[in-house]
Amino acid sequence: MTAGIADGKADANVGTGYPVGVWVRSGTEIDSFGMAFIREPERINLNVDTYPTLKDARPKLKNMTPVCVPVRRNEETTVKLSETRKHVDISKWDWRVGLKLGFKYSGKAGVPSVGETGFEVSAEASFGLGHEWQDNNERTLVAEMTKKIPASTYEDFKAAGRLDSFTEVDENGEPLLNVLVVPSYYEANLDLPYKGTMELVYRDQKKLSWPVSGTYTGVLASTVNITERYVNVCPTNVQN
Repeated sequence: MTAGIADGKADANVGTGYPVGVWVRSGTEIDSFGMAFIREPERINLNVDTYPTLKDARPKLKNMTPVCVPVRRNEETTVKLSETRKHVDISKWDWRVGLKLGFKYSGKAGVPSVGETGFEVSAEASFGLGHEWQDNNERTLVAEMTKKIPASTYEDFKAAGRLDSFTEVDENGEPLLNVLVVPSYYEANLDLPYKGTMELVYRDQKKLSWPVSGTYTGVLASTVNITERYVNVCPTNVQN
């Protein structure tokens, strides 16, 4: 491509450069005017560095189907739990500052992962073409447990005074004892700013980079956590 003045007085060979803007200088009138070009890069990378407000996000607790089983005197109790739930973790990055040219884009970003109390940026996603990158990860959340409660449990609880506050009793006047097992996970819907670096890499491996910012949106879930506790009465609408 050749850029020049209309009367041919000045020419500039920019090779296969791509126009990205103009340079203008003026006083009372325009004194100079020229196109700004860059060489064709081999690739363009977007590297996401930080999520400044991620620490302020709070995941929400999601309960799966609980199980409640009676614990009887001098009987071994078996608690079985088996539930699966499909979840699609979705992470999407877009940016507000960047080159919208016909080059191949690639990039990498740390994916936030959700836990009980907050987030970590751990797994790394890689991308190909486009100006909006999305990573979908379909997985199965599994709540699986088989546990045997010893036959001595009821008497052990009674001897330790752990049944003293229980008011509901059986036909023999003995306090009822049940084991409640609750599977749960944490889920977060995120809409966060991120900061990173846009990088042009040329065939000679020289680089041109500048800061870039954008928005990350995500729907994420933690792994399943199973808790158990002993209760006097099973909650309503609980499997047993």
